Amino acid sequence: MKLKKRLILTLFLIVFSIILGVALSEWIARRLEPLPVLTMLKNEPGSNGKYGIYGPAPGPMYFAPVPGRTLADVRINSLGLRDREYSKEKPKGTFRIVMLGDSVAFGAGCPQEADFESLLEQGMAVDGYNVEVLNLGVPGYNVVMEAGYLAYKGLALKPDLVLVVIGPNDLTETPVVLFEKNRMRLLFRIDVARDGIPWSFSLPFGIDRWLMVNSALARRLFRLFASPGTRMYKRLEEENKQAMIKIDRLAHGVGARVVFILMPEMRELNPYPLQDTHDRMMEYLTKNGESTIDLLPLIRKVAGHTWKDLRLSPNDTIHPNIKGHKLVAGILKGPIEGIVANMVEKHIRGDGD
Repeated sequence: MKLKKRLILTLFLIVFSIILGVALSEWIARRLEPLPVLTMLKNEPGSNGKYGIYGPAPGPMYFAPVPGRTLADVRINSLGLRDREYSKEKPKGTFRIVMLGDSVAFGAGCPQEADFESLLEQGMAVDGYNVEVLNLGVPGYNVVMEAGYLAYKGLALKPDLVLVVIGPNDLTETPVVLFEKNRMRLLFRIDVARDGIPWSFSLPFGIDRWLMVNSALARRLFRLFASPGTRMYKRLEEENKQAMIKIDRLAHGVGARVVFILMPEMRELNPYPLQDTHDRMMEYLTKNGESTIDLLPLIRKVAGHTWKDLRLSPNDTIHPNIKGHKLVAGILKGPIEGIVANMVEKHIRGDGD
């Protein structure tokens, strides 16, 4: 009997020690985890205690720019876009383009009038039509969120053409945002397209995803040990691939065409370290018959082996500086003008199907 009690006590102490150890590790992980992006924005000078330019939005976006908000040199117009003012109703004789994307399309770190979306619009006119390019890029969005944003915001603007700017992390980078008790918190962003090691973090019944949302310790372990072979990785990639199809379906539902713009990161271009990810995205888009402009070979022609000098900062491999935006706009202008001219002839004038 005494032995049985001793075994039960020992088992209890072991279980208690494990629970205490996990709880302590979770507490430490939460203390070490960076502040949520939106909390940091709320505390920035000029934010007036609000989440910078953002407010709550329905899923799958969870957050979106708020009309009229400003933060530093970023101003959101009356439509909720980082752009000049436009009327919600499309003016007569206007060909309207909307551009979806993340912080690259948004023009993070670049003056609004100098980002490639604005430069693309300048001077573009086709057969007497005025061409508008509206920037629906939102920092932190992935393709799932962009599809939601097109339905939430973009379709009401009556676009003729939808441009979707995607990069190597867009298949797998997933901001998980919860809006609880009237507070918005960006809990985590995971990017398992790179730097993984061969170890699988896959649990049944969606337990892995629940842990990612609710546990700072699980998020830290996942970043350390997740690899592209995990079930979560594959699920995230599949969700974003399906979102590409959804964008196409939504746009075609209002008579608009979709063109994906595949943007490389600002690293060495030959050889390009993310070539496998880039090729996988291109293969998927081609397989599904999506119209795509692959900027990698086009930028190689202009910039040579590298475009590191076109980065926003030496350590930023994602965002172009002003010169980088100008380069991208110059490369895109010819192909986009050709697409618009073709659409004007075939669709708007009713000369073709």
